[in-house]
Amino acid sequence: MGDRGGTSGHRDFFVCGADNATDRVWAAWIAWTLEAAQRAPAAGSDSLSPEPFTTFLELWDSVGGDNIARRVDEGLRRSRRVLVVLSRTLLAQTAGTSQATWLAAWRKDPDGAARQVLPVRVDDCDPDGLLGGIPRRPLHPVLTPVRQLVSP
Repeated sequence: MGDRGGTSGHRDFFVCGADNATDRVWAAWIAWTLEAAQRAPAAGSDSLSPEPFTTFLELWDSVGGDNIARRVDEGLRRSRRVLVVLSRTLLAQTAGTSQATWLAAWRKDPDGAARQVLPVRVDDCDPDGLLGGIPRRPLHPVLTPVRQLVSP
């Protein structure tokens, strides 16, 4: 699970969700599942890469006494994509780290061409606004939609 407690090195995904117990569990499960999985074959290859996906998850990659804003900013800068745990709770939030995180990634890719923001729906919710315009996938099963979204 990477270099926990630090953010050195690049990550494939920055996983974020609402700041509640349910979304934190979903975020941790998604990150663990990604880190336990092998990458899909590269174009022209029929074998899986031995390298797992790498993730940044605030719960795993920060320690007591950290400047959380700085740690999240470093993690976001070093992550290729932001995977948003999309729930009714997240949509009800008007502020917070998760909102700022996916908005920062969206600003770098407002037309979605680089797939910077990957919403994964964990409950029955229907986002409007900016998140409503981003294609989202249900969680079941999580790896197939994520691989479809990030494959070249």
